[in-house]
Amino acid sequence: MTRQYSVFLLFLVVIFAAASAQMQDATDARSIASDLLTRQDIERNMEKRKQQLETMIRADEEKLKSHKDGRTVMSDEDYQRIEKRIELVQRKLDRVTNLDDHDIERHRRREQRRNERRQRRDRGEEL
Repeated sequence: MTRQYSVFLLFLVVIFAAASAQMQDATDARSIASDLLTRQDIERNMEKRKQQLETMIRADEEKLKSHKDGRTVMSDEDYQRIEKRIELVQRKLDRVTNLDDHDIERHRRREQRRNERRQRRDRGEEL
């Protein structure tokens, strides 16, 4: 019985070691991929953000139109809040739309630092 128990424990240790190695490989692969952030990656992310902002503006404009047409009723406070949000989101959209090389490089460096912090956290290092 003791031999079977020892074999079982050894089996568990081997499985745990293999799983741990696979997790480390996945972390290493993610770290390599994050080190290779390119201008195209940033531009792709900015395009996604641009689409999100455009969707937000359209949704809020639809809410205001619905109120003006009498289909829905909203308080003056809500109406003003949505108008203000449209204005703010439009400013963000303008910034994302008009990125120059300096802005793209700044975003790339920021993402690089964020990925490095994530890697240190994954390895258990102090930030």
